[in-house]
Amino acid sequence: MLQPLRVLQVVGKMDRAGAETLLMNLYRRIDRERVQFDFLTHRREAGDYDEEIFDLGGRVYRLCPMAAANLSVYRRELSALFREHPEYRIVHSHIDAMSVLPLAGAKRCKVPVRIAHSHNTGFPKDRKYPVRMLAKALLPTQATHYFSCSQAAARFLFPRRVTRQGGCTVLPNAIELERFAFCGRTRTTVRGELGIAPDTLVVGHVGRFCRQKNHEKLIRIFSALHRQRPDSILLLIGQGELERQTADLCAALGLGENVRFLGVRADVDRLMQAFDLFLLPSLYEGFPVVGVEAQAAGLPCLMSGRIDREAALTGHVDFLPLEADDGLWARTAQRLASLPRENTTGVLAEKGFDITRQAAFLQNFYLGMQGT
Repeated sequence: MLQPLRVLQVVGKMDRAGAETLLMNLYRRIDRERVQFDFLTHRREAGDYDEEIFDLGGRVYRLCPMAAANLSVYRRELSALFREHPEYRIVHSHIDAMSVLPLAGAKRCKVPVRIAHSHNTGFPKDRKYPVRMLAKALLPTQATHYFSCSQAAARFLFPRRVTRQGGCTVLPNAIELERFAFCGRTRTTVRGELGIAPDTLVVGHVGRFCRQKNHEKLIRIFSALHRQRPDSILLLIGQGELERQTADLCAALGLGENVRFLGVRADVDRLMQAFDLFLLPSLYEGFPVVGVEAQAAGLPCLMSGRIDREAALTGHVDFLPLEADDGLWARTAQRLASLPRENTTGVLAEKGFDITRQAAFLQNFYLGMQGT
């Protein structure tokens, strides 16, 4: 029996986050008798999606974290992986600038197709910033092909010669549109499950509790909104290193039960039915998958001005500068939340955000590279 082409997808950890959710959306839709995904992660512990990956016939290789103290170990583990698995002819890396390390390992082991995929438009300004900038400069010496979630993400990570000459493939962050389509009955059911009254204003956010997602600004915006609309609540979906700090800020602002921490959820599509507004004041984004999901659910969205305008797929999306007053954000949020809810899946499908179409495109790309 003819074996499928196995493609190694490189990620941090297969948790429920943007790029990882996109990969799973694609993985579920490809013809796995022809193309099979395996995953190289950089955490020893299991990820949220690992069990599903195994069920779909995939493998997960858990390498050591990509820390300075581990680099010699990491290099040895990476080389051993490629020596033991010469079947990998395509490596597709999704860890932005740090893709330079796994792609360099693939190059040393003569893997012919090495794809760098840009999912962001910025780096956190932390102690690792100089390392990321160096990695970004070196990335073109290791990659053979370039993908991005948007033109802005391509311009951020890749050199001008790549973006100007059409050398980067933009793969939209497509989703299962019908799964997110607005349903009034589901809205009523979910609000009942959460104990939320029909006329309560519900603001929702989905994202890891990390600096990029800017939860401090999010909470301060909601605090201003709550002063204007005391019947409002905020639902936060996700987990992360800044969760405790965010909870402390809520307590300090006296928000109490008006902010609910729902943790990591597998039913984001259902929860979004209960929202009235999706709020995303991120410091940077490539093309937020969660923004596509919110718009597929027919939600009005208020986003940071640092997110590229390409992310507005419907007419119910607005952008504000992060420097703008919290009161202005709150008033804009109220205006958007009053807009009528509608089924927008057709609009998103026309713009290329249907997962079935994008999975077929990626599958054909991989198969076209098979003889390289």
